[in-house]
Amino acid sequence: MLLCNLCLQGGIDEGEDPQNAAIRELREETGVTSVEVLAEVPYWLTYDFPSEVREKLRHQWGSDWKGQAQKW
Repeated sequence: MLLCNLCLQGGIDEGEDPQNAAIRELREETGVTSVEVLAEVPYWLTYDFPSEVREKLRHQWGSDWKGQAQKW
């Protein structure tokens, strides 16, 4: 059995549940079409960038990156 951990970069489409979005993104980004979900965190994980990091990102990328919410 092959075990791997990928951080897919896509998002959840409107009306799509997180598990289906993860499977879709895996297929789109890797071509994998057969997958079994082993576990899911029952809540959303969130983080905020510290202000000094936000300032660097704003300068480098030209937009305000505040943080993110993720479902694993």
